[in-house]
Amino acid sequence: MANAAWLRAVRALLSSADNVGERFADEVRRIHDGELPPRNIRGFVTLEEAQSLLEEGIDVLPLPNLPFTDGPLH
Repeated sequence: MANAAWLRAVRALLSSADNVGERFADEVRRIHDGELPPRNIRGFVTLEEAQSLLEEGIDVLPLPNLPFTDGPLH
């Protein structure tokens, strides 16, 4: 039942992260720069935005669009 354990882990991750939608890149930069307090966030970015964040030294983890979520996770 590895799939069930994986789904539980993903659901736990989702429930512990604020969905900031299309503001993800701006929000994660502000957190990284200390303008906002650290917190778990999730949202949407383009491939180019994700690459830019990585080049800036901001760790992001792209995740696929999952059927039980409210949109793509990045």
